[in-house]
Parts: sequence; structure tokens; C-alpha cells
Amino acid sequence: MALVLGASTLLSIRSAVAEPACTTVEQDAAVAVDVARRCDARVEIGSARTETAQTFARPDGGFSTGESPTPRWARKPDGSWADVDVTLMPSADGSISPKVSVLPIVFSGGGMGPVALVRDSDRELALTWPGGALPEPVLSGADDLPRGAARCRSAIHRVSTSLVCGIRDPDRSERSEMTPILNVAVHGKYEYADYWGGMSALITEVVENLKSERVDMPWIDPGEQACFMFADGRHFADNRDWWPDNYLYVAVNRSTGYGGLTWMAGGERALNGSDGISDGIWVSDNASFPDFDPRVVSDPGFPLFYDPRSTVPISQVRLVLENFCSARTGDRPDGIEWVLGELNGQRVE
Repeated sequence: MALVLGASTLLSIRSAVAEPACTTVEQDAAVAVDVARRCDARVEIGSARTETAQTFARPDGGFSTGESPTPRWARKPDGSWADVDVTLMPSADGSISPKVSVLPIVFSGGGMGPVALVRDSDRELALTWPGGALPEPVLSGADDLPRGAARCRSAIHRVSTSLVCGIRDPDRSERSEMTPILNVAVHGKYEYADYWGGMSALITEVVENLKSERVDMPWIDPGEQACFMFADGRHFADNRDWWPDNYLYVAVNRSTGYGGLTWMAGGERALNGSDGISDGIWVSDNASFPDFDPRVVSDPGFPLFYDPRSTVPISQVRLVLENFCSARTGDRPDGIEWVLGELNGQRVE
């Protein structure tokens, strides 16, 4: 018996074979390269992920790696990765632990025993309190610490996992300088964070959700900026009594994969700056700038856009924001080169 297939039958069979899906992560590097080329989008190589770095296959056949100065991911028991979040949460036994941490750390829920216990494989570090039984901790309340209260928080680093504790001066009315507050103006409002989990979430919000230029409009819709600032308290839009003395402006265009940054000091920091940095305005600089205009807005009101020489890959934008937040000083962050510029993001030639 002979099986005869017509052209239409063969076409139907071929059509029934679905095209491989376009994915964002592939464990195998060769597969990631193939998917990136076929789908014209970068694909993460899952097997290359570490606590601080991601590696991507690009559509052009090359590879890109983005690294963070602090851990961004922690491996779960099932082998998958989760975003680090050191927000403290109560456990069933009354102890306190971060939501997701690189190393298991447990804080006391009150009573006798160590204030904190950190484990790394077969190693263990315990911190004890000499004052007897510990009170039950409070995980919510006003921004300022109660008078005479002790405060502890977990750090995010693997090799230097640490516990930071302090006691507020009963006579001090201002917020302790131990924990400067990150103020971020984004999406037309202020957001705040004084711990790494909150800062990391704000960085992700800006990098992933900041409005980029729209090209489907009959007029120019340039997108938006965000501004990162550190201060001893929370600044509000209608507050004219004081201002932060540092400003890091950022914008991204996810459709082109680039962003731009502007840093400047204000107030006494700018007036008394003797470091050769604080008395100037600085914009991002890229020696390997793209050969096209990435259309990254530097002044939404005018509007103006960053010179292509001042645009950097979005992975570097994230790195700069992480460096800025990790330092908690408001100083001009590392991670890229800088060149003198104007507040509107334009370069001074």
C-alpha cells in the first residue's frame, strides 16, 4: 500500500509543528544564544546566574554581564533564585527572619538566648546581649526609634553578613544618622526607604517601570525622570524649609536599552565642596556610546534628551543606583564615568 500526500497535506503537517517559544531565560548557553537570535531579544543564561550577576545572550551572538556590588538573588531550596528581601518577618516559633536572605539569619523573638544567629554551612555566629532577657521585638511603628530603644537590622552581604545595632540618644529629636533615608521622586510622588529591601524595590521600579519616550503619539511624549536623594528625614514636595543636599537624576528608555544619569550636590555640600566633585554638575559618560540616538530624556519639561555619548546600558544604570544606595552618603556614585554637564543633562563641551 502506498501513502500519497499532497502539497496541502504536507503544509498542514508543517503548520501543526509549533515554533519554539520565545523565552527570557534558558539554562543552556547554546539554547539561549539560539533563542536570542531567533526572537531578537536578549535571553538570560540561567546556569550562569550568581548571587550578584546575570549573563545574557544577545541577538547579535555576543554576551552581556551585569554585576551588582551586593547580592541581589538568593538560591531557594529547590534550586531556583529569588530576589533578596531583608524585610524582617515573624516566624511561627516567635523568632524574626528576613523574607529572603543569602545566609540564614534569625533574630530573637524575646527572652533568653542570642540576639541573632547566623549559619553558613557548618559555621555558626551568635550575638548575645549582656543585659539579660530580651524584650519582644516590634516590627512596626513611627519612623523614629522610641527613646532609649535598641535597633538591629540585617545586612545583605554574604561574606560580611552583619548585624547593625544602635541606641537612640534620648535627648535627640532628629532621626539617627545611623540610618539615612532614601528619598525618591518618581511617578509624580515621593517614595522612601531606609533598608536595602526597600531601596532595591525602588531601584527595580525605576529601571523597569519608569516611563520611556512614546513614539506612537503625534506629539513628543519624552517620558519621565526619577530623582534619588539621601537625607536625615523624609522630604515632601510642599516642604520649603529644607532640602536634601544631593540629587541623582535618572531616566531610561527600555525600547533602546539605554539610560542616562545626572548627579549634583546642593546646599552646604556644594558651597563647601573641596573634593573637585561637589561643586560641579555631572552627567554620565560612555566611551563606547551607541551609534544611534537612544532617546533618553534628560529634561522632560523642555524636552531635552541625553547626548548618545552620555547614555549607558540599563544594566549599568542599575549598578550606579545600587552603588548610590549602598553607600548611603549621597556622594556621586561609582560604576560609570562622569563628565561635567548642566542640570538639564546636557554636556559642557
